[in-house]
Amino acid sequence: MKTVIDCYDVRVWDGGSMHNHKFYVATKEEADKWIAENRFDVVYPITFEIYDTIEDALEGNTEKIRKRALAKLSPSEIKALGL
Repeated sequence: MKTVIDCYDVRVWDGGSMHNHKFYVATKEEADKWIAENRFDVVYPITFEIYDTIEDALEGNTEKIRKRALAKLSPSEIKALGL
């Protein structure tokens, strides 16, 4: 089983060339509130995928590969493979 969490990564400017992770917030509105008060900081949308087992994680990766491979096949190739 997979749990997907979409959130926003708030990163604060260190005064030089770096932005370092500070915290995550759940909504764009909260991220925008932070940026409104801290104009040199940045926010990135981020998605976490949490699997119950390693097998579930590997199966999810295999499924993505399978979909990409099938998308490259023509209808006649799909039919010939019996898919």
